[in-house]
Amino acid sequence: MFKFITVTVTAIFFSLVLSIPVNAAQAVKIGYVDLQAVINLSKAGKKEQEKIREFIKERQTKIAAEEKKLEAAGKKFEKDRLTMSKEQQDKKKKDFQKKLLAFRKLARDSEKEVKQKESLFTKRALAELKSIVSAIAKEKEFTFIVEKSEGAVLYSQEGMDITDPVMKEFDKKFAK
Repeated sequence: MFKFITVTVTAIFFSLVLSIPVNAAQAVKIGYVDLQAVINLSKAGKKEQEKIREFIKERQTKIAAEEKKLEAAGKKFEKDRLTMSKEQQDKKKKDFQKKLLAFRKLARDSEKEVKQKESLFTKRALAELKSIVSAIAKEKEFTFIVEKSEGAVLYSQEGMDITDPVMKEFDKKFAK
């Protein structure tokens, strides 16, 4: 649905822009860039994604270790519960509940941290990409640059895609 709306709005926008009388010397030149490809395929993007994967792996290891501790505590409680008094059982249950809540909090916090890292990377990358796209568009004298991966580009002539030069510049600037 979102892509349909994007395509429709883009089509209306371009039909309005192209219907405006323009001097022959002021030809409209439209290009496109696939920002998703730049983020996923560039050296800088892959490097950042690898950092995020390592962070995720680290968090998963920590969560798995805590989960094993919980399982061991649960098994120990089940094994020892027949020899415990009611008060001891209640105390052990409360302790286990606290550990379980701490485990769940750790899992939620870890997921939140991963999302924050991904969001921060995307935000930084898009800010850098915006300036790179602007510079390349000015250099190559484009009037408009549209985003390809949103489905707005159904056809374009050869030479209108600036994804590769954007990716090269992104690798140079973002890796710093």
